[in-house]
Amino acid sequence: MAWIRLHEGAQLDAAGVRECCRVRIAHFKVPRYRRFVEEFPMTVTGKPHKCRMREPEAAQREGRAGQV
Repeated sequence: MAWIRLHEGAQLDAAGVRECCRVRIAHFKVPRYRRFVEEFPMTVTGKPHKCRMREPEAAQREGRAGQV
């Protein structure tokens, strides 16, 4: 999962991210899922809060597992 925050006025879509990554990094490292956000959840010290970033993805995976 890649969380992407664009600069003000910048335009990019999921296909553009995929193409940019495909050219620059190995194929198995290209993120399968991409999420465009306005801001990252931050800790008190000003770092991205990775646990909060993982929570929605874990909930989605649990929901998909129940549908099988």
